[in-house]
Amino acid sequence: MMPPSPRIASWRWVVILGALSLSLVGCSLHYVKPGISQMEADRDNFECQRDSQQYMATQYGGNTFVNRRLYALCMQSRSDVRVE
Repeated sequence: MMPPSPRIASWRWVVILGALSLSLVGCSLHYVKPGISQMEADRDNFECQRDSQQYMATQYGGNTFVNRRLYALCMQSRSDVRVE
């Protein structure tokens, strides 16, 4: 039996990494704060996401992303508790 071509082997890695990425999406964390309304919780979430955005310049322009560490610190500063 002949070994798979390099092109097929590289596609296997793409499929494996894609499946791994999708499986990790379900493992999201969220924050809760007892005693506040859903509107207040959504506002905290929105403001912390907005405040923790960073811009990364690339060769082809740039991209904005949420710095998860800054987001976590912002939510903790508002007395929100992380839940898995």
